[in-house]
Amino acid sequence: MPPTLKRLYRRAFPSRVEERSAYFKPPLIGWRRRLHAWFDMLAMDHGFIRYVYTNFHKVDDKLYRSSQPLPHQVRKWQRMGVKTIINLRGGMQYGSYPLEVEAAEQAGIAFEGLQLRSRALPDVAQLEKLETLLKSIAYPAVIHCKAGADRASLGSALYFLILHNDYERALSQMTLRYGHIKGSKTGVLDAMVETYVRDGVPQGQTFMQWVRDGYDPQAIAAAFKPKMLSSFFGDTVLHRE
Repeated sequence: MPPTLKRLYRRAFPSRVEERSAYFKPPLIGWRRRLHAWFDMLAMDHGFIRYVYTNFHKVDDKLYRSSQPLPHQVRKWQRMGVKTIINLRGGMQYGSYPLEVEAAEQAGIAFEGLQLRSRALPDVAQLEKLETLLKSIAYPAVIHCKAGADRASLGSALYFLILHNDYERALSQMTLRYGHIKGSKTGVLDAMVETYVRDGVPQGQTFMQWVRDGYDPQAIAAAFKPKMLSSFFGDTVLHRE
């Protein structure tokens, strides 16, 4: 969206995250708010890109990964037999959120939310919540963030670590194939898995045992050094969330 049009848009509608989250809180009531949600999803949240490229991939027979879906994509997932959606981005300040919640409800798909960050490590409580989700939801499931590149990569990796303790398949989910740039600031997510492989695996610990006994997100983050060019491409060129 051109900068001038973006400024006018933000003057006409709520601009603070808290105000936007309240404004777009589902259900969408009235045609004006619904129309605004669609415009916001396609223009402000870059949904026009995801209309063409969904970054949708099969992880295994029970799990898929994706970017933020549009309503018609949620309906397609229903036809594929998907039972649960796990939203890792939050995104409640965008029109994408109520439209996804509504589409999931209409399709009879359970909707779960657990907000993770693409440039910061999850804490123990977040990992335990994800463990509970992965062990309790109905499958097949789709796990997604905004672009399907970083948090979806982390979520798919954690699926293999938490349920299967398979770090090789976990690391295979965190690659450029999915748009994940390891050398950028989002590479701190890779550093977490690699630290487990280095410290936890030789001790015979499962991933969650290591999380509870030896995981130090502050130390991992402090030791990680992103590459300037990769970070510029991910943050400035791609505008990753």
